[in-house]
Amino acid sequence: MATMAGLLTYVSARGDAAAHREAIAGALERVAHRGPDDTSLVTTADVAFGAHRLAVTDIDRGRQPLSYPPDGVTSGRYLIVLDGTVYNAEELRAELVEERGASFATHSDAEVIVAAYHHWGPSAVNRLRGMFAFVIWDGAARRAFGARDPYGMKPLYQLTTPGGVYFASEKKALLEFAPEAPLDPANLQHYLTLQYVPEPGTMHRGVVRLGSGESFVYTPGGPVANRRYSQLAFRPGPVDDEAALTERIRAALRDSVHAHLRADVPVGAFLSSGVDSTAIVALAREVEPRLPTFTVGYEDEGHSELAVAERVARELGVPHNAIMVRPDDVIRALPRIMWHLDDPVADPSLVPTWFLAEAAGRQVSVALSGDGADELFGGYAIYREPLSLATVSHLPDPMQRGLRAVSKVIPQGIKGKSFLERGTTPIEERYYGNARVFTEDDKARLLRHYDPSIRYTDVRPDVDGALGPAAHAVPRPGRVRRGRRAAERPEGPTQVDRDQGGAAPRPGRRRARRDRAPQARLPHPDPAVAAAGDVRLGARLARPLGRRRPRRPGGSARPAQGAPEEGRRPLPQDLDSADVLPVARDLRGRHDRAAAPGPGVPQAGVLVVSTVDATCTAQGEPHDRHAASPAGAPGRLGGLGSRCAPSRVDQGEVDLV
Repeated sequence: MATMAGLLTYVSARGDAAAHREAIAGALERVAHRGPDDTSLVTTADVAFGAHRLAVTDIDRGRQPLSYPPDGVTSGRYLIVLDGTVYNAEELRAELVEERGASFATHSDAEVIVAAYHHWGPSAVNRLRGMFAFVIWDGAARRAFGARDPYGMKPLYQLTTPGGVYFASEKKALLEFAPEAPLDPANLQHYLTLQYVPEPGTMHRGVVRLGSGESFVYTPGGPVANRRYSQLAFRPGPVDDEAALTERIRAALRDSVHAHLRADVPVGAFLSSGVDSTAIVALAREVEPRLPTFTVGYEDEGHSELAVAERVARELGVPHNAIMVRPDDVIRALPRIMWHLDDPVADPSLVPTWFLAEAAGRQVSVALSGDGADELFGGYAIYREPLSLATVSHLPDPMQRGLRAVSKVIPQGIKGKSFLERGTTPIEERYYGNARVFTEDDKARLLRHYDPSIRYTDVRPDVDGALGPAAHAVPRPGRVRRGRRAAERPEGPTQVDRDQGGAAPRPGRRRARRDRAPQARLPHPDPAVAAAGDVRLGARLARPLGRRRPRRPGGSARPAQGAPEEGRRPLPQDLDSADVLPVARDLRGRHDRAAAPGPGVPQAGVLVVSTVDATCTAQGEPHDRHAASPAGAPGRLGGLGSRCAPSRVDQGEVDLV
C-alpha cells in the first residue's frame, strides 16, 4: 500500500518526452512534500513518469514508477504511478493469480491495479475499493489510462498543451508548464458563492481536475476522453428492522476501519469530541490497542475539544496527545497552509487540521480521521431543512409568491423573516445559497469582470441521470425515523458533563431540531458488495442533545451558572460530545466481551491478522517507521488515512461503504 504520493506525468503528442526530462524533474520537486521516502523519474520517447512516494507497506520493493509485467515476453509493457491505496488489493491479487495466472514481483497496490488493468481492461477500476488517483501508460498500445476514486479523496490535475498532456497530484506542479495561465473569472465567481471551486475547474483557466469517480483515456495526438464509472446516489427507503440495520452499520464501519489498518509504519488517529472519531478510534483499538491519538485545542476552553477528547482516550485506554494552538501560531502558519491549498477553500477546519498533522507527523506516518460522517448520516441541520420548511414549500405557487413578498418587508432580525425566505425559495437555489457569503450584487460591486450570466445554480454534475443537488437526498416525512444509533448506549447515567449540556446554537441562528433526520441508502462502490444490497444510513441520536447533568447524590445544589464544579474543567458548549463516552464504552465492551478467552484458553498478548503476503501482528511498542520486518517475520499493522507531517495534510476518510 501507499497512502500518499506526489505524481507528475507527461504524455507527449510528438514523441519527444525524453527531451523534457530536466523540466519535469524540476516541477516534480513541487510535490516532494507528498512523498519523502523515495523519488524516481522514468522517461521514454512517449512519456515521463515521476513520483515522490510515501512508503507504507512493501517499503523496499514498491518503488514508483512501477513497470508491469515483471517477466515474460511483454515484460515492462506498462508503467504506473499511484497516489493512494486499495483496501481490497490482497483479494484482487489472489483472484488475478487464481483465475488469470497473473505474476507479481511486489506486494504494492500499484502492481495490483496495473495487473487488473492488463487482465480486465478499463472496467478494472470498478473493482477497486479505496482512495486513489493513478496514471497507467501502455507502451504497446501507446495509450494512457487513469482514474480517480468515487469520492474524490485523491486529487488529479490535468493540463493539456499542444505538445502533450500533463497530470499531477497538485496544481502547483502543472503551473511550471503554464506560467501565464490566466485566472478563471467564472470559477472565481463560483468560489465567492460556494466557498470552493467546483469540479472539474480550478482557479486557473486551462488547468482542470479529473472528476470524482471518473477515468480517462488518452492517445498521443488525440483528445483526453473522460468517462464517469461511478455515480453515487441517495435512494430513500423505509426501515424494516432497526436492530438489524444498526448491526449492519456497525459491521460495515468495523470492516472499513479494520481495512484501513494495514501498514508497516506507525499509525495514529485524529480524535475530536465527536461521535465519528470516537467510534473510529474505538474500533481501531481492537487491532491496534495502543493507537496514539491527537487532538488540537485552544486556550479558550469554551471552544476547545481537549477536555472531552482526553476523557474519551482514557476510557478507551489509548495514548493521547494534546496540541495547543495559539493565535500567533495560526498567523505564522497561514502562508504555508495557503501554498499547499493550490486553490482557496473557505473552510476554517483546515487550520487545526494542519497543526494536527504537524504534531502527529513527529510520531506516526499515517493517521485515521473521521471526516465525512455528517454527510453520510445526515448530521447537519441543513439536511433536515426540507422537513421543517414543508409547511411553506408545499403551498401553491401564488401563495408562496405572496409570502415571499411579505418576507421582504419584514425587518432584519425579526422572527419569521428567514423562515419565509427559505421556505419560498426553490430548493436548488436554497441549497447553494446556504454556503453563500457574497450575493450577486456583492460580486458585481467587488469584481472587475463580473459576468451576470454565470450563476452558481448552473453548477451541476455533468452526468446523465445524476440526481439534483439535494431534492432526492431527503426522504419523505413518512420515512423519517428518530435517532442515530451508532452503538447501543449502556444503561445508567453515563453522559458526558457539558457545563454540562449540549451543543449551543451559533449566534444569529435558530437551533434546529435534532430528533428528525433523513435516512437514505448509498450504493457500495464494490459491485460484489453492491449486489448483496445497499448500505443503509441511519439518523441522529435518539435523544436531542439538550442541556442536562447527571443526577447528583442526595440532591446536592448545582454550582452557580457559569462556575465550574470543584475539580472539574469546564467542557465546551458547541460540540456534539454528550453521547461520546457511551459510544466508546459500548464499542470497547463489545470487543472486550468478544475477545475474552474461554476457560482454559490463555489470554493472547497480540492480535494476529493473516494476509496473503505475511502474518501481521499488532503490537504496541514503538519502532522505526522505516524499519522493514526481517525475512519471515510478521509485519506491523497500521492505519491508513492522512500523511501526518506539516506539509502533507492529505486526509483519508474511513469509507463506510
